[in-house]
Amino acid sequence: MNNQNNAKKKKLPFNVIDILIVLIIIALGFGAIARTKLRSSTADAQNVKAVITFKMSDVSKESADKIKVGTVLYQNTDSRLIGTVISADEPVLYEEYIEGEDGKLVLSTYNGEDENADAIQNARYSKTFAVECYGSDTAGAYSIGGVRYVAPNALLDLISLDSEFSATILSIEIKN
Repeated sequence: MNNQNNAKKKKLPFNVIDILIVLIIIALGFGAIARTKLRSSTADAQNVKAVITFKMSDVSKESADKIKVGTVLYQNTDSRLIGTVISADEPVLYEEYIEGEDGKLVLSTYNGEDENADAIQNARYSKTFAVECYGSDTAGAYSIGGVRYVAPNALLDLISLDSEFSATILSIEIKN
C-alpha cells in the first residue's frame, strides 16, 4: 500500500528551496541595479560646480599674500576640501569703523602716510578671492561637498598648507 501512495504522488519538477534561491538572486539583481542608479544620481548631484567669493579681513600682509591662485583650501573644523583659489585680488588696507574720542564713528585705516615703522609693520589688510568648489545645489541652498551648507555672509574657518584664517562668503555663483 505504501508503494501505491508513493506512486500516486507526483514529484514536482522543481523544489521549493530552488524557487526561493532563484527569487533571492532576482531580488539581489534588482537591488544592485537600483543602487547603481541611485549612486550615479547622487554623484551627479554632488558635482555641481560653484565659484564662491570670500573676503578675509584684518590680517597681516604676509598672511594675505599667502592666498594666491592655485592655493587649495580646506575647512578647518574637519579638514574637508573646500576648493582651489581661481582668482585673488591684491590685499588692500583693512578699514573698520571705530568710536572716536567724541563718541562718533570714524573710519579707521592705515593710509601709508605714517613713517612710523611699527605702524607699517602692524598694518592690517583685507583680501578678496574666488574659490572653485564642487557640491550640491538643492532647494536654493548650496552644500560644499554635500556636507556643509553655506550662504553669503557666513563665516568659515579655512586652512591651506601654510596658513589658517577666517573668511566671509560674499557670493555664491552656481556654474553649469
